Amino acid sequence: MLRRKLQSTPWKLHLSADVWSAPNHKAFLGICVKFVDPDTKEALQALLALSELPGLDGPGSHGGAEQWKLLQHVLEDYNIWNKVGFYTGDNHGSNDKLCRLLANYLQEKGVDWEAKTRRIRCHGHIVNLAVQAFLFIDSKEAARAALEHIEDTDESAFGTDFSERIKPQRAQGWRRLGPLGKVHNISIHMRENDYRWNEFKKRAGRSLGLDNDTRWNSWFLLLDTTLNLQSYVEWYQKKYYQDLRDDYLTPDEWSALGETRAFLQPFWKITQLTEGRYATLDRSLFTMDVLHKHYTQAFQKHSGNVTLRSCVAASWAVFDKYYQLTDESPAYGAAIILHPSRRVAHIKKNWPKSWHKPVLDGVRKHWKDYYHELPLPTTTPQLRDEIRRLDEYVLK
Repeated sequence: MLRRKLQSTPWKLHLSADVWSAPNHKAFLGICVKFVDPDTKEALQALLALSELPGLDGPGSHGGAEQWKLLQHVLEDYNIWNKVGFYTGDNHGSNDKLCRLLANYLQEKGVDWEAKTRRIRCHGHIVNLAVQAFLFIDSKEAARAALEHIEDTDESAFGTDFSERIKPQRAQGWRRLGPLGKVHNISIHMRENDYRWNEFKKRAGRSLGLDNDTRWNSWFLLLDTTLNLQSYVEWYQKKYYQDLRDDYLTPDEWSALGETRAFLQPFWKITQLTEGRYATLDRSLFTMDVLHKHYTQAFQKHSGNVTLRSCVAASWAVFDKYYQLTDESPAYGAAIILHPSRRVAHIKKNWPKSWHKPVLDGVRKHWKDYYHELPLPTTTPQLRDEIRRLDEYVLK
C-alpha cells in the first residue's frame, strides 16, 4: 500500500533522516518520508527504514558515506529515487556529504537535484546548538570555531556538540561553570543519599531532576525547577551548608539564574511548537524571526552586563549563521508565502527590504521549475488544531 502511494503520487517525496544510538551501543539510521496521498490529497508521513549503521567508514563511524549507502538502498528498494524532493537532517558535516552523494547519484540517472538548495536543516538541532552556545561557550569567536568543527566533521552526534567543550571544566569541578554548575552539584548532593533525596522531595513535593549531555532542555528543566523551588533549595543549602559551602548560591547568582531562564524561555517554547508530526516548515522560519527579535531585545536589556551579553553573543553567532543559511533553499520562503495567515505580508512587515526580492525570486523560480505543470488538487486537507498554536507568537 505504501509503495503504491509513494510511486503513484505526482508530487515530490520529502525525506528526513537521523542517527539514533541504542543503549546497547548500536547505532541506527531512521529514514522518514513526507508526501501527499494521491487519493485523498492529505499530507502524510511514514517511516521507511530503521537500519543499523554497519560502520563502513571506520569503527563506530556514523559518516555520510555510510548513511548514504542505507539511504540509497531505501530509494532503490521503494523505487522512488526519481521523486526525491527536499532532504532534512541536522547540521553535521555527515549530512552535507550525504546530500552531495545523493546529488551525484541522481545526476548519473539524469535527475537534477542540487544539494545546497534541497537541504533543509533540522530546526531542533539549530535551537539546540544556539542554546548550548549560550550555556557552554564564552565568546562568539569560540562559538564560530566550534561550529566549524561540527560542520567539518563527518560524524553525527546530535546533542553533544558544545557540551563536549565543558568536559575539561568538569575535571576541575562543576562549579567552574558558574551558578548552573552549582545547581548541578546541589542536585547531585541530594541524589547521593536516599535520606536527603526523600527529605527534600517530601518537603518540596518533587525532586530537582538532573541535567544530561545530550539535550539542552534537561538543563532548562533543572534550572526552571530550581527557581520554582527556590525557597526549598535555600532551606536545603542552609541545612547542609558544611557540605555545600563551595556551591552555596548567593543572591546575585540567584538573580543570574533568573535572567538565564528568562532568556531561554522562548527557545523552550519554540522547541515544543516545532517538534512532532504536525510541525510544518513555515514554523521553522517564522520562529526564527521570533528569535531574531528576542536576540535584539536581549542585547539591549543586558547591555550593561558583560558576562550575560557575552553568552548572548555566543548564542547569536550560532543562530545567525543558520538564519542566514535559510536563504540557500527556496523552501523556507515558499512555506511562509503559502501559509494562509503569513503570505508575502509577513516578509514585507518583518524583514529588511533588501531581503524581499531574493526570496521572492527564488520561490518563483522553484515554482516554475518544479510545480508549474503539475495538476491542481481538487480537495484541501483540514487544518489541524496543532498548527494554530503558533498564533500566540505574533510579531509586532
